[in-house]
Amino acid sequence: MKGWIIFSIIAFCSIIVIDKITKLILRIPKVNGYLGEKRVSRIIKRQLKENEKILNDYRFKTRDGKTVQIDHIIIKTNGIFVIETKNYTGIIKGKESQLEWTQISRANKKYKLYNPVKQNENHIHKLIHHLQQNLTVKSLVVFTKADIKSLENIPNVCNLKEMKIILEEKSTTTLNKNQIEDLYNILITRKENIKDKEHIKNIKIMQENIKNDICPHCKVALIIKKGKNGYFKGCSNYPNCKFTKKI
Repeated sequence: MKGWIIFSIIAFCSIIVIDKITKLILRIPKVNGYLGEKRVSRIIKRQLKENEKILNDYRFKTRDGKTVQIDHIIIKTNGIFVIETKNYTGIIKGKESQLEWTQISRANKKYKLYNPVKQNENHIHKLIHHLQQNLTVKSLVVFTKADIKSLENIPNVCNLKEMKIILEEKSTTTLNKNQIEDLYNILITRKENIKDKEHIKNIKIMQENIKNDICPHCKVALIIKKGKNGYFKGCSNYPNCKFTKKI
């Protein structure tokens, strides 16, 4: 009888320890982000029709040696989608024009995150240049868990349920079996093996450039401009580049 009591106590303590370790691991941003991307990938794969393709964690280098990491590229009969996955919890607040958004945690703590809409626009811009093709690519930012009600007026920012609907919407862009296969093969041949350390270093350089009013796309100066909502900073290479930064 004593043996069973001791065994039960050890088992109970082990469960508590494992649970705490698991929670600590899930708090690691890299692990949390990976799990979010895997979840989105599984949902998309179940939705793909015959001959449609998905590439996950797609990495390549630009001509000037900068690294780019795209969470998901989907090639469907109704178009090409580039998806940026965010596995945040809590409430997300921000505006399309803002450089940084805010995450409010369940403990009411606030954290800054780089505007994922601008992040994904940057990815698409570089991908088109990388492929050297005149492609129409649709941007989609997917929050897997967070409350994004305050972002409802920002196009193509959605949750998982909305993502599934958007991916099936009719489009003026249509791709046949051969076009999908050709583009997929081009992407596969141009995908590069880039380590996380190198990519993170490049992200920090890009963020530093933006802070110093240098366009992350063109590496030219951001200049003050006036729009319908007031003054902002935009790329001096406009209209070829439409990157903007709030003043």
